[in-house]
Amino acid sequence: MALTEHLLRLLALDLAALPVATRATLGRACFVLDPSTECFIGLTLPRLLRHLRTFNERQVMDDQGQVRGHIHWPSTLKARGQRGPGEIRVRRAVRSHDLPENQLLIWLLREIEAGLAALPPVIHQGTCYTPGDATPVRVATRLGQLSAGLGRARRDPRLARITLPLGPTATMVLRAQDTGMVAYQTLALLCVRLEALARRGDVEALLELGRRSIVLPASSDGEGLLWARLGAAQVSHQDIKGFATTTPPPRPAGSGG
Repeated sequence: MALTEHLLRLLALDLAALPVATRATLGRACFVLDPSTECFIGLTLPRLLRHLRTFNERQVMDDQGQVRGHIHWPSTLKARGQRGPGEIRVRRAVRSHDLPENQLLIWLLREIEAGLAALPPVIHQGTCYTPGDATPVRVATRLGQLSAGLGRARRDPRLARITLPLGPTATMVLRAQDTGMVAYQTLALLCVRLEALARRGDVEALLELGRRSIVLPASSDGEGLLWARLGAAQVSHQDIKGFATTTPPPRPAGSGG
């Protein structure tokens, strides 16, 4: 055990020495493949979509021959001056989903999609390990489940009408937390975590992901070496007993098996 621990520490990547952009790239990829992300997409997201929050938005619109709602005289008079005396504009309540907490959801889904698209082939062919679990999961299996869940969400027409924000704001996160709904609170938690990983390249957050899952590449050659050393850093940051007998090292490029 002492030798294993010593080797891990020798191989471990010094994350703090990496550029923030590199840490952010690694962080987003690890977040995408984290079991909590898979759980959100597979279980929490369907529940959230069944109870997607709405509000009634007042809109001024053409009555289209039927006066329903209160006549909005300023726009009606303007329309009559432009098109004729028969024009009527009414103010009507329209259900909308374009709320800050739902914008937060759209941001998270787009970030996960971008993270999936950016994964290198050496990770696509790699393996996910969970501490204490003797059954590793192929990355390809996890990617398939994530893609299927995201595909189902994309088919929901309500999401297409929600504004995609540039990034999460404190208002969005607080609104999701204050809903009192576990699904929205989980959404807020994941967005805060992703912000730390993919925007700030937070070293501690990246190491802490290893408590739930460690992703090892199919090969330690080329780009795979960076990922192998990240895995060693995450393992050495934890109690390594859970990985002592279940995690084989990445095979060198060109080896058989």
